[in-house]
Amino acid sequence: SIRDASTHEIEHVVGEVFRRALIVDDSLSARKSLAKRLRRQGFEVVEAGDGIEALGCLRDDDFDLIATDLDMPRMDGLELLSELHQSGRMATSVVVVSSRPRDEFWERVSQNGALAYLTKPTSDESLVAVISQLDELKNKQPSLGENHE
Repeated sequence: SIRDASTHEIEHVVGEVFRRALIVDDSLSARKSLAKRLRRQGFEVVEAGDGIEALGCLRDDDFDLIATDLDMPRMDGLELLSELHQSGRMATSVVVVSSRPRDEFWERVSQNGALAYLTKPTSDESLVAVISQLDELKNKQPSLGENHE
């Protein structure tokens, strides 16, 4: 029979879907907090302090998940999303994590490829829910090279 999965089991399943995450935020404490929570979800985490640093990380590595703030120096989250969108790197799941109201920015960030928007401070429950939703989206997309008739 189907029983409610424990939090650990849910985290384990979610963690198998996304292996590497890039957190982009100029706030060290916000980055460290989100990194800790994503590691508990089974991610290997890389951190960047702004969009320029994030693009450098993306030149060297591939990520399954990018979580970015909007307000950052040098290159903000909207500019980063635009760069990712134009470069074709949007196969990566992108989540905006910002203190800015979702209603003001959702249209712009979603047009540039963001799949979810979390308002700071985020709860563990909302983070797990978004990761689960991204997992479902990823599972529904056909893999490249599959023949669908």
